[in-house]
Amino acid sequence: MFDAIKEDWRVAAEFVVDHIAQPEELEQTVQSEPGGPSGVLWDQYSLGSGYAGTALALLELGKLWDRDDLIEASFSHLRQAVRTYNSRPGQLGLFVGATGILVSLTECSMLEHRFRPSALRLRSQVNDQLLSTDWSFARDTPLRPGEFDLISGLSGILIALTSSAISDDQSQVAIDHVAHYLAWVFRTGGIPAFFQSPRSYAEGSANRVLHPNGLTDATLAHGLAGVLQALAMTHLLTPTTLDLREPIRLLIDAIHLAGSPIESYVPGSGALLKPQLSRSPVWCRGDTGVLIALSWGARAVGDDAVVTDSKARLEQATRHAGALNRHGTSLCHGLAGMVVASLSAEDRDAHSVLTKSLVQAFNPASAFGFTERSGTQTLNDPSLLSGAAGAALALGLAASNSKRAPGWLSTLFQAPNEVDFD
Repeated sequence: MFDAIKEDWRVAAEFVVDHIAQPEELEQTVQSEPGGPSGVLWDQYSLGSGYAGTALALLELGKLWDRDDLIEASFSHLRQAVRTYNSRPGQLGLFVGATGILVSLTECSMLEHRFRPSALRLRSQVNDQLLSTDWSFARDTPLRPGEFDLISGLSGILIALTSSAISDDQSQVAIDHVAHYLAWVFRTGGIPAFFQSPRSYAEGSANRVLHPNGLTDATLAHGLAGVLQALAMTHLLTPTTLDLREPIRLLIDAIHLAGSPIESYVPGSGALLKPQLSRSPVWCRGDTGVLIALSWGARAVGDDAVVTDSKARLEQATRHAGALNRHGTSLCHGLAGMVVASLSAEDRDAHSVLTKSLVQAFNPASAFGFTERSGTQTLNDPSLLSGAAGAALALGLAASNSKRAPGWLSTLFQAPNEVDFD
């Protein structure tokens, strides 16, 4: 019976990849959708919302199912991403710019060596841009939290460089350069920059009710947890000239004091604070992402109690999400991200409930099999981070009984385990 259920998961995933495999058909569908902040944010090249992301989904599922046609399709998507980015180069950020394309190039080069020279060139360009940036080590201008976030800022770039399969001396210097700046910022009082006053809330924001006195953004995608994970991964995976454990501990403490909806553990106290009901278990702005980052941070500073506690809370958060069954389907802010986060969970029933909830949203009458809601609109979004490609990848991994996602995905969507440091 369970094998039949998993076959349904694979059928849904195969529908998606078969319908995104041809760039021309994909482009035609996306261009007919509403665009902009309330529509599909398809930029044609990025890891989050473009061909670099769909290339990775096709590549990983092609390898998983031994389908050469999907692997070849992934190469086509990657070439399209590179061509588009070269025609209008822009940001560096992991999910919005060159660093994400570099991740895709690096992964594809493992199977197709003709991509390796391009990967090396782009990595050199990213390193050069980082090393030519002379950040101000002074408080003469206010800090901008967006500079540090995981989606488009330095935290995501640092994670990508630190976890890359391609490295060289220049890359190590670039990693050290970024890590030094982040460590300095958060050792010298950078955390208050992530405080949002009530005056900054958008009209009609739920935060006006939930956080009437303001809040500190402790989330993974745009807040303190993203910086924590970047510094922790750097400390664990890459030698640097600076001991990063002090800012890592400061960030762990700040996240626990930020009023996060997780059940907070205070390092060194040996006690759990009063539980607070999770309002959002999702990856980008909820418990799943925060707890993954806390697991990496605790591993970096050797706090086994926080590692154990964070993993237990992560299983609790994903179990709660499956029971709610009211989330979107994407990796970023929906069920797919929580499915990947729970691949190695000891509670297999909770993982199965999440995956069943995701596949229940499958609709073969839609263009890509899964749709996303934005206000009153139903959107056909093929992308990796916020659309159907991410949902397909999560279902494919779950159907194959994978306990760990591919390296580039597991570093972002799963807590670390011992095998990561063998």
